[in-house]
Amino acid sequence: SVLLFNIGLALLFTAGFFWRWMWVVWMLFIALKAFLDFPLLSGYAQLTGKSKQLVYLWPMEFIYPFYVVMAGIGSLFVKYRWKGREGLK
Repeated sequence: SVLLFNIGLALLFTAGFFWRWMWVVWMLFIALKAFLDFPLLSGYAQLTGKSKQLVYLWPMEFIYPFYVVMAGIGSLFVKYRWKGREGLK
């Protein structure tokens, strides 16, 4: 579901090059995502003593969808090793 949502965000951004109003929709979804992410991330940041890093929330909200799409699709084709586990043998 995370990958599908972020693919949708990436497609909305791309559609903005053809229909400018799509960027408004994209920004609304980014704002909604940030609004939902903030309480979870702020609680975790306070728990771990990293509250100062919350200043990066907004810039990362714009980059995160593209990162998730690249990592998600890339993991289907690239062999990886994580925590002693291997993917794509």
